[in-house]
Amino acid sequence: MDSRLPSGYFGEALRSARIEGADLSTSRYAAGTRLARHEHEHAHFCFVLEGVYRERIGARDHERCAMDLVWYPAQASHAEGHLTPGRHLLIDLGSRADEVGAEGVRVLREPAALRAAIHLARRLAEPSTALEEGEALASLLACVVRPASASYGEPHWLQRVEGELRERFREEIHFGELARSVGVSQPHLARTWRRYRGRSLGEMQRSLRVAYVSRRLRARATPLAEVAVDAGFADQSHMGRVFRRHMGCTPARFRALAL
Repeated sequence: MDSRLPSGYFGEALRSARIEGADLSTSRYAAGTRLARHEHEHAHFCFVLEGVYRERIGARDHERCAMDLVWYPAQASHAEGHLTPGRHLLIDLGSRADEVGAEGVRVLREPAALRAAIHLARRLAEPSTALEEGEALASLLACVVRPASASYGEPHWLQRVEGELRERFREEIHFGELARSVGVSQPHLARTWRRYRGRSLGEMQRSLRVAYVSRRLRARATPLAEVAVDAGFADQSHMGRVFRRHMGCTPARFRALAL
């Protein structure tokens, strides 16, 4: 995994990755670090993982602390003074900013936005599927993009999305690919799916994979590592963590009880 910050950002780079056209990175700041007034070319999110800092926007000062999620439109001018050691997750949208019409710096309080930011922060430390990553990013965008006009009843294209996921759940599906297949924006898909299904696409994919693993474990003594790869998990360890969260026991224990 890379350890670099997108151009125009500051701090000590820790980890970085690229997801659906956006650049994710974590950075560290020493206590006493001061950043003169500056701007960023692209719109971005800053999720404060650790520390406290003071930020000046215009003529006003704002104190930011852990679990604050801040949205910055492109060219938003601000200065920072770090009061304690800090660590941030930066999400630079690049060309994805064209999907967003929100203006003005603001702190996002919505639970969906915080869940998405936490997921993306974990993405830099442990395995995650392309579908989960893209959906988390789209969920963040949905909190700052203007909602589509209201509709009545479940849109017909949700069934198509569900059908494709059920057919391809073992594959590495990209969230943007699903959105394009039904002709909607990624934020609109993330918002609408959760509204009518009550859970994320990533959660449904994990459930389908766990059900598939359960069937395989009952059928024959295939090596667990092989089952994990066939089900679409990164490795046997990844499968074990997800399976235990869903089923309350390890795959090996489940097999021993089922056979």
